[in-house]
Amino acid sequence: MGHAMRVCYIATSLARSLGLPDSQQMVLYHASLLHDLGVPLVSSELTELIGVNENALFAASPRKPPEELVADCRAPVPETIIGAFHRHASLGGAKAIALGLPTEIGETIVSSHENWDGSGYPEGLAANDIPQLSRVLAVADWAESVIAEEQNSLIARRNLVAELEDVSEIILDPRLVEEVKSISRSDDFWLGLFAKELRRSLLVAKPHENGKSSWKAVVSLARGFAEVIDSKSPFTLRKSARVAEIAGQLAEAVGLPVDHVQLIHLAALLHDVGQLSVPARIMGKPDILSLTEMQLMQRHPSYSRLILEALPGLEEAALWVGAHHERPDGKGYPEILTTDLIPLESRIIAVANVYVALTSDRPYRRALSEKDAFKVLTGAAGTQLDTHLVHVFRSLH
Repeated sequence: MGHAMRVCYIATSLARSLGLPDSQQMVLYHASLLHDLGVPLVSSELTELIGVNENALFAASPRKPPEELVADCRAPVPETIIGAFHRHASLGGAKAIALGLPTEIGETIVSSHENWDGSGYPEGLAANDIPQLSRVLAVADWAESVIAEEQNSLIARRNLVAELEDVSEIILDPRLVEEVKSISRSDDFWLGLFAKELRRSLLVAKPHENGKSSWKAVVSLARGFAEVIDSKSPFTLRKSARVAEIAGQLAEAVGLPVDHVQLIHLAALLHDVGQLSVPARIMGKPDILSLTEMQLMQRHPSYSRLILEALPGLEEAALWVGAHHERPDGKGYPEILTTDLIPLESRIIAVANVYVALTSDRPYRRALSEKDAFKVLTGAAGTQLDTHLVHVFRSLH
């Protein structure tokens, strides 16, 4: 938790120390926040490998090469894991560009796992052939992984320099290692890194960008992130887009204003963004979840709410996605709300979400027909789902 923000903090601190122009600082700011965008895109490939935890695998990167990580987990199909590592940077960079971000951001992500001595991936670039911003991102990512492994900031501060020196001129650019050593001597650097309001300070420190995003651009970005969310499991492909489409239709059918319908559609696109925190092996598990696994799954609405409430203008939508697994009978989660306390918008998303789930393949069953899905929805009216909304939804078909 917080890995991307800490990498961004270190990378932007390093960029300022190097005196990089604002345009490059802007690229590095976004690239560092999104440098692991490719991880969920390859996670579904690892779900069927026994004993493989993709969260642990990628958390150990970049300090261990894929081959060493494969040996650690004794994976039965090492080529699959190595291939996932080699692709995640390229896929993440390509996805960043597909989201509408500048090409330079995607290119920075793609080369962020290249090594100074040429032993990295995906292209085996070496030394100054590696783009400078990718080298900065690599140092920040490595430094954060060292810091996060220690129990407290004092031990991290003591060990960081030695860890970086060990891989200087092998993995990392030696000039940038020296620069990190220099800024790490500052108390302000460490106070900022461990500040409770790191998210807010990063927003304040964000390099200036020209222009404002249109609503169309915001929705396009949400669609792109929905694809990333749904890619974590072969059973959830296009799920968020289908939920958003149905939620929008249902919101319109109950007479909500156009602007309100549009916001519900956007919230539905991102209702499962918190599932990025759930290991793909759990999402794709064909058996009954253990208690621990169920608890991990049930946290995702809270994470979705935390993510969206940080975005100006989406504070209300954050409440809706946070409650989309609440139930009228009070047996939902995460807050065990009852009908009067569950926002109408959450209940709309819930109906859409359940219908899409029923009519999609799952690890433990085939998709239901529309007729059978409606039978289940009718049976859930008044307990799991809002009775009026179920009737309205059925009337649309």
